[in-house]
Amino acid sequence: MALAGAAAAAAVLVILSSAVYLMPASIPHQRIEQMADEMMEWRFDRPAATSVGYRLEYYLNSVKLIGERPLLGTGTGGFKGAYAALIQGTGMDASGNPHNEYLMVTVQLGVVGLLLMLWLFLVQWRKAVLLPGGFERAAARGLVLLILSASMVTSTLIDHTEGLFYVWMSALLFAGWSTAGGANVQDHVAIRYRNTKNEEASIGACLASVGWADEIIVVDSGSTDGTVELCRRQRALVHVATDWCGFGPQKNRALALATGEWVLSSMRTSASAPNCAGR
Repeated sequence: MALAGAAAAAAVLVILSSAVYLMPASIPHQRIEQMADEMMEWRFDRPAATSVGYRLEYYLNSVKLIGERPLLGTGTGGFKGAYAALIQGTGMDASGNPHNEYLMVTVQLGVVGLLLMLWLFLVQWRKAVLLPGGFERAAARGLVLLILSASMVTSTLIDHTEGLFYVWMSALLFAGWSTAGGANVQDHVAIRYRNTKNEEASIGACLASVGWADEIIVVDSGSTDGTVELCRRQRALVHVATDWCGFGPQKNRALALATGEWVLSSMRTSASAPNCAGR
């Protein structure tokens, strides 16, 4: 259902964008035509003179800087000085910002820094499913997508407004994820499964029957089939515990991971009744 909704939204966006572009008098059409003309005018061997040309110049020179120090970069705050040294005597614009967050981070912190930044976004994306409400989950993932896309055309984390927006929105949207307290955290339903091992063929229906729950927790005993991957695809938090200590300890492990006030404990092949969501 979620994929179908995303596909429909993408189709509508493409149709609307195409319709606007086909109107020669529209501002988007004129801007796209201007960008295309400026791209054709730009030459890498001479200083840029247009808005698009400047950006292409920044991008190309940033890639050159990355090539000089690919692993750890020039250091925090080192972009401006490294860029000035690179273009000295060329007549090119001395910029302290490549207008691309991925390039900015990689120039200053190398490939290691870029991977850490992408890891941060990945963690936010994955933790969003543990938030207590549907709006919070959608908004948190929307924030990640917004920053990922905006970072292609601006240095989002170093620019004051965009950086402050990202920090504040992250704090607001993920505040409910903490287990330290708050009604939004304690007042939701968690489903836990224990003693799960090599149940790929049967656990899918069980997980689907509790899709109404705020969180799903699976304690896996060391599956070697696709059980763990299947559970994660259905937004379950999977904890793998291969040191089998008995049914009681496994059950307690699942309980310790639950953040809800109400917990429904189930075996891996049991299915929840449809009316449980309303109780």
